[in-house]
Amino acid sequence: MANAIKTDTNSTNGGNDAVFLTVNEVCKLLRITRPTLRRWTDYDLLEAYKFGGKVLYCRKEVVDSVYLTSTKNKSYKRKP
Repeated sequence: MANAIKTDTNSTNGGNDAVFLTVNEVCKLLRITRPTLRRWTDYDLLEAYKFGGKVLYCRKEVVDSVYLTSTKNKSYKRKP
């Protein structure tokens, strides 16, 4: 899955890293539910940004995070 996302990112938007995605777009990209995305954000697997009342995710960070976590085996703890 990580390789497919990595390839998709390189071909989209000319490699521009300043692309932000909504919660629904991230869920669709990663094929996960909203509660899973929230949990991953709580566990600091993904970083969310708030702009004008909206929660957004940087596409490059999402792709990099998924790629890194898929290549490492470690346990995650919820942030305090």
